[in-house]
Amino acid sequence: MQNKMKEEAEKWMEKSEKDMSDAKFNLDNNRLETSAFLSHQAAEKALKSAHIRLFNHLIKVHDLADLGRKVGASKAMLKCCDALNPHYIETRYLVDIGYSKKMAKDAFRNSEKIVKWAKKLLKK
Repeated sequence: MQNKMKEEAEKWMEKSEKDMSDAKFNLDNNRLETSAFLSHQAAEKALKSAHIRLFNHLIKVHDLADLGRKVGASKAMLKCCDALNPHYIETRYLVDIGYSKKMAKDAFRNSEKIVKWAKKLLKK
């Protein structure tokens, strides 16, 4: 059972890393909303990977701050989670927000921090 859950956590992290790569591609090509959404997704999958590693089951939550608290993220990581949370909704619905390059870059950087933190947790 332990090996199966470890493999599942690793698969979620692989998905997270792919989303990071896709977020970067979209950022570089000025597809800013898509980049921000994928940044959120990368962080979400990394946190779910950490949750699987710690608790041996997947949790179906999209709120990054909630996920972060569940896996023991620091205040700094929770701040990144809070900053990323709006991108889950605002990029998918007709919300009157014009995404700037700075907004998308900030989302990408916050996601990078979360993914890096979660990867360290997986190595424990």
